[in-house]
Amino acid sequence: MLLIRCPYCGERPELEFTYGGQAHLARPLRPAELDDEQWAEYLYIRSNPRGLHAERWRHARGCGRFFNALRDTTTQRQQAEALERLTGTPQARALAAGLARGLRARLLATQGRADEALRLLEPTVRGGGYEPKLFSPFMSQAPERYLVGELLDSLGRGDEARVWLGSVLRFGIYDRAYAGPAQLRIARIFERAGARDSAAAYYQRVLELWDRSDPELQPLVDDVRAALSRLTAEPRR
Repeated sequence: MLLIRCPYCGERPELEFTYGGQAHLARPLRPAELDDEQWAEYLYIRSNPRGLHAERWRHARGCGRFFNALRDTTTQRQQAEALERLTGTPQARALAAGLARGLRARLLATQGRADEALRLLEPTVRGGGYEPKLFSPFMSQAPERYLVGELLDSLGRGDEARVWLGSVLRFGIYDRAYAGPAQLRIARIFERAGARDSAAAYYQRVLELWDRSDPELQPLVDDVRAALSRLTAEPRR
């Protein structure tokens, strides 16, 4: 969860806001003159930078006003500290503490401290029921569950990793962003284990998801195609 500073109400938790997308987008002066590709680019293509990003927000559960904000997508430690300072009901504090642990675990993972990150994540991903995970973007814990899978894989615990990675394929809409990366990692785990049919099946699912992906993702898609071709072309022993 983010803490967002409303210029009218001060710093408040993300739960009170609705996201309005990238800021400073100018509507074409003559939209009727655009072809389908240009119109689609205006409607759907947005920046996703690492660092400062200008965004549009509405304080829907506060003053109701729209405003522009600059957000730094790299300051996880400061966000974790802010979450840990939040007050409110015991349930709200528990949710904020779990989100903070997820941010701190990601930082540990980037430092190569996988065991520590797993220990930090355990009380977060083990708690909560099925329904909140299904219907709430804040309780789905998809980033944390995927991270557990990543960490277990990095530690050579492939069977356990597949269980956690597979969890983001079975819940709700808030897990869908992780479907491609999770299935790709599962495919590689199966391939390393010599389970060729299972690996090929997951590589095929990745291709179905990413076949028309952005150009930046195409080198990875080419790698997946090559892996699938290799698995289906090599003679079985």
